[in-house]
Amino acid sequence: MIDFLAMRGGGREGLAEAVKDSASDLLRKEKCHRKISRRMEGRDVVKVLVKNFGFSYPRTNGSHAILCKSSSEKGKPSCRVVVPLHETIKVGTLKGIINEVSNQAHIPIETLIEQLG
Repeated sequence: MIDFLAMRGGGREGLAEAVKDSASDLLRKEKCHRKISRRMEGRDVVKVLVKNFGFSYPRTNGSHAILCKSSSEKGKPSCRVVVPLHETIKVGTLKGIINEVSNQAHIPIETLIEQLG
């Protein structure tokens, strides 16, 4: 819950900061119980998502892989995830990818972290 009395600065900036703080607290408390590896490559993330979770790898745009997972509705993609193909993915970017896959494909975060670990 956002504590509006504890907002720093007031106005839009204070509200945005309070929302950001509450989202990071939620991630810290409920979702990420295991640590994420700091040395993940984009290729490794793509391999895990394709091999273990049924994603397809239809295309690349520059240095980013675009992965899709089809739903049962006439080939309509139910999940679209963009993964940077960098040598090392930053931890915050990796957390964002994990949260996006979890929310869109309905895969538990713990399962994703275990497979990526």
